[in-house]
Amino acid sequence: MSSNRVKLILSYDGTDYCGWQKQTNASKPSIQETLEVALEKIFKTPIKCIASGRTDSGTHAQGQVVHFDAPKDPSRINFVRALEGILPGSIVTQSSEIVPKDFHSLLSAKAKTYRYRISTQSTGPTFLRRFCYWYPYPFDFKALQDLAPALEGRHDFKSFESVGTQVPNTVRTIYRARWIQKKPHLYYFEVTGNGFLKQMVRNLVGTQLYFMQKKRSRQDIIELLQARDRTQAAYAAPAQGLVLLRVYY
Repeated sequence: MSSNRVKLILSYDGTDYCGWQKQTNASKPSIQETLEVALEKIFKTPIKCIASGRTDSGTHAQGQVVHFDAPKDPSRINFVRALEGILPGSIVTQSSEIVPKDFHSLLSAKAKTYRYRISTQSTGPTFLRRFCYWYPYPFDFKALQDLAPALEGRHDFKSFESVGTQVPNTVRTIYRARWIQKKPHLYYFEVTGNGFLKQMVRNLVGTQLYFMQKKRSRQDIIELLQARDRTQAAYAAPAQGLVLLRVYY
């Protein structure tokens, strides 16, 4: 069956954007409106884009999935090339394909992987400063490795949900949560789950760092999950360290 639905995979540096979603009276543009303006130039008519999920202001994506319905046959359009000439350099189209009409970038998604990057070097990272959290404090990698597995499984993550978006429930399944040492002073927290609450990954990172500092245990993470109380968790780690790595369908 023919379809005019197009799937794009985007990567973007979210530093200068208010996030994925269009916002009224925002001081910065959104990724969504920037992409829709570019597509309108191609099709000469307004286009609505839907993403696999909202990324917050200042956060990034390596594999954000977006779909839209083209008003005419898009099979002859090379969207990677066409959008390259219109979009700013901070937004890149990695690939495009025509998909069945029932594909939905948000509702069809089965899981997502996020990565949070931390630099622990003594001086601020020059080239990574837009893409990592500079943390020049005592850092116990082994302690973090011990904390992360407590997050795996099906839990109520109410304690890690920031206010601002109403959802039917706060139960999510985390398939994998781990800390990785990439270089002597560069660390990743990677987490894969079937869904995430508002600022959940950043809250997970901030809380783990706080628990690391206070020498709290994996059992404390378990009790925090059971408490379902955001006030018992710690701060949200800064936005610039977070990237949406991949969406699974």
